[in-house]
Parts: sequence; C-alpha cells; structure tokens
Amino acid sequence: MGRHWGEVDGEDHPHKEITQAIIGEAIEIQKALGHGLLEDPYKVCLAHSLRLAGHKVKREVFLDIEWRGLVVERAYRLDLLVDDLVVVEAKAVLNFRQWPFKDGGIKRVIHTRA
Repeated sequence: MGRHWGEVDGEDHPHKEITQAIIGEAIEIQKALGHGLLEDPYKVCLAHSLRLAGHKVKREVFLDIEWRGLVVERAYRLDLLVDDLVVVEAKAVLNFRQWPFKDGGIKRVIHTRA
C-alpha cells in the first residue's frame, strides 16, 4: 500500500511520546477487550487509560469551521484530543478490527498548516 499525504514513517516525528503512549494503550485495550466492539467502549477506555498515565484527554471535541465569513458551528467532532496536541479518530471497523492491533490497525498521519 502506498503512502498517504502527511503520513510519516520512521522514528522522528512531532509528538512522538504522545503517539507512542496512545498506540501502547490502544494495544493493551484490544488485548483485554478483544476486537469487534462498537467504537465507544474503545474510546472511553482509551481516554481513561491515557488519563491514568498522566495525559490530558478531551472526548467529543467539536470544532467550528469558517468559510468566507460564514461560521459553521460544530462542523467537525474529534473523538479524542490528547494533551491539546494529538487528534485520535477511533474507528472500530478500521483501528480495532485488526488482530493483533499492531498488524495494520494503526496509521499515524501528521497534518500541519504551511
């Protein structure tokens, strides 16, 4: 499979420690709960685990967008926002369906504004 825009390979990327913590906790959750649940249990458990590890986690964060002076309130919803830096989109049919989790259920994508 080819690379996607913004996808980063290797060990040198922004917020490496946070993303490693997220992936590590997600793997532990999948080991304990298995795969096949709906998204919400995974998101709740992941947020809880990350908080226990000392991270600031917000769930269901809404974002407004603006287009030519028009503000569209609550146009987008983030599943998790970790340490106000990393957005996690948890998809049970994508992220948590792979077993083991690390064999294809994780994609690290970095989007930055130029």
